[in-house]
Amino acid sequence: MNSDSHKVNEPQAEYQKSDNSRTIHFFSSFDEQEEFHRKQMALLTHEELLTKLDQMRRYFLREHLFSDGSWKPLAKTIRINTPHP
Repeated sequence: MNSDSHKVNEPQAEYQKSDNSRTIHFFSSFDEQEEFHRKQMALLTHEELLTKLDQMRRYFLREHLFSDGSWKPLAKTIRINTPHP
């Protein structure tokens, strides 16, 4: 089997709505797609990164959320141990 048989051979194109809210990108390889996503993440502000982190946290830890989307309270325990000599 030829090593070129697994490569995508389509032109790169970009379709864009008039309000610039969403775009469609076509990539020649998965590496090109990964590089594009890394550059997009690097352009995000700190606030956008924290918002994305919170979205991921709510998705992956959804079993710890109440039905209204709020977090379960954390148990707060303070323990004072005697020092060891």
